[in-house]
Amino acid sequence: MYKVRSGVFKYISNVIVADFSNDGVKRFNANAVINIEYDIQIIENFADEMFYSAGLGEIYNEGSFKNCLVEARQLINLLLSSQAENFMNPVIREKSYYALDYKKVSAICDKFKDSPDGIFRSLANKNAKPSARKKLMDVLKKNLKDFS
Repeated sequence: MYKVRSGVFKYISNVIVADFSNDGVKRFNANAVINIEYDIQIIENFADEMFYSAGLGEIYNEGSFKNCLVEARQLINLLLSSQAENFMNPVIREKSYYALDYKKVSAICDKFKDSPDGIFRSLANKNAKPSARKKLMDVLKKNLKDFS
């Protein structure tokens, strides 16, 4: 049962990351990331509850089913980070983003748009300065392209 359930949670994590990098997704913004972050929190809470209520905490010391969602959690943490450029620091990457692949992160960051574009751009302040998060993501995108 442990292997089946952990496989399900790993599959959920893989699908979340794959959806961000899917060619059908042309762009997404911070609101989308925040909503997915909320969904991941709910799934993580469910995973912990399922793991410990089944008494698996006494059998498996390596962690709960929540650990199977690590790639999706790290991606969301990176996208919501106020210091996304730290992904390029090997020490921080090994500690906080070890499950993420450079190529996937690069493709996903290219789609991340923190400011309005397209049809609704006229409703936004065109002269507004780019947000701090957008600047940080731009730095990360540039560094990832240089690294590749």
